[in-house]
Amino acid sequence: MKKLLAAVAFLLFALQVPAQVFVAGSVGFDMSSYTKTVGFDPTKPQGMALQLSPQVGFNISPAVKLGAMLSIANQKYTYTNGYYDRTYNRWQETEQTVKTLMTAGGGVFVRVRCFEARDFSVGLDLSAVLSYGLGATRDTQYYSQDLFPVRYETKFNTRQFDVRLVPMATYRLSERLGVDVYVDMLSIVYTHSIVDQYKKVEVMPWQTEAESDLDYSTATSDFHAGFNSLTSRLVSIGLSYTF
Repeated sequence: MKKLLAAVAFLLFALQVPAQVFVAGSVGFDMSSYTKTVGFDPTKPQGMALQLSPQVGFNISPAVKLGAMLSIANQKYTYTNGYYDRTYNRWQETEQTVKTLMTAGGGVFVRVRCFEARDFSVGLDLSAVLSYGLGATRDTQYYSQDLFPVRYETKFNTRQFDVRLVPMATYRLSERLGVDVYVDMLSIVYTHSIVDQYKKVEVMPWQTEAESDLDYSTATSDFHAGFNSLTSRLVSIGLSYTF
């Protein structure tokens, strides 16, 4: 009898839950390019980042959502140092650093709707994500136009914990389907990351290559509010569907 009652209770719960469950996903893409001066020499940072984030959760009230998410991201940043050669009237590179990083992780989020007018609403998204990544940094130094450049490549892995508060807006296309826009450029972010470097490859002039193992770890924490010029997306766009 107890098993039957338990089965009935589970069935009733299963019939009620779909009305509260939602699935969602977002895509964030950013390309940055600008010139700034560091000391007496200008540098030209360029960046590209792509992030995919599938999500599932519950509408625990009309204004509050709670759920879990996955995060897959690919980043590539290029920093070029140099000077303007007035003799030849051209930009002359002295050093170029390329950093690539692929990360995957998961976390939880809570969303609160603060204002609603017809099919449009504004709210806040608070998320906490733990991710792991593999990356490489390649540094190329140009000592002379007549010599081969010297290249250094360092391989590393990362462990990163992010807490992020992002303003968001939702436009409801139908009773169940909505478009979500996350304004990443206005976000408040705390990040704690650990980088473990484990291999270094050095390519000298005439393509002589030397490889060595590394055992070097660094931990950093960062907090910023608002737009972070190279490492923040402007906006992320997603869809959500409520069953």
